[in-house]
Amino acid sequence: MANFKYKKSTNRDNYIVMFSFISLFITLALLFSGVISHRLNIFSLSVSLSIFTKYAIYVAIFTSMISLVSLGYSFKRQSKIFAVFISLITFLVSVFIIVIFYGYIISLKSYPFMNDITTNYDDKISFKIAKHDPIEDENSFLQRYGGFNKPYNNLKSVYINNSNIEEIFNKSIFVFTKMNINITYQNLEEGIIEGEAVSFWYGFKDDFIVRIEKLISDDIKIDIRSASRSGRSDFGNNYDRILQFISYF
Repeated sequence: MANFKYKKSTNRDNYIVMFSFISLFITLALLFSGVISHRLNIFSLSVSLSIFTKYAIYVAIFTSMISLVSLGYSFKRQSKIFAVFISLITFLVSVFIIVIFYGYIISLKSYPFMNDITTNYDDKISFKIAKHDPIEDENSFLQRYGGFNKPYNNLKSVYINNSNIEEIFNKSIFVFTKMNINITYQNLEEGIIEGEAVSFWYGFKDDFIVRIEKLISDDIKIDIRSASRSGRSDFGNNYDRILQFISYF
């Protein structure tokens, strides 16, 4: 009788471990479905994020709780090391997914709802290849004062002395390559370099343009604009990209 109860308890523990693993599989399946469906243009971005990704997070939260229960049962019943390992991995992966996307939510709330920023609103840069509306004047105010930590208030034109346009132009092309920005347009006479940055997961595309000009003072002035093709917020990616480019100079 005691042996029967032990086997029944062991089977129940195995079911919990298996159920937590299946829940993790469903979480990953939903996440990858959202990514693949958007990349292949099967569903819109809003559908991919609001349905696939959203419910993947819900399932991940459920998975973390179930895997924690299965982990407790595994230790209590002195289950095989394989069951403990599966429970632990399931818990860690589900928590990792939750933490990553929670970080995205915090980032979204930390930055202004704008996805097109520049270093110069007085003399705005127009894209040569990419299709973007003229950048709005109200973005200047948001860029300097939007968000609780004023994330964009330090973006200004870059001034370089003791150099020439060709040298800065060639260095800018090198920087584009270093930053994995695909160059779509370049013209030395215009001092314009335009490129396209693609995110790893969802394949979000941001357009990046640099204008290089020589001033009367013989200084070289660099202005930069970075704009996302979709979404209201860019999670600070355009800002980070501009700062990264400036850091090379």
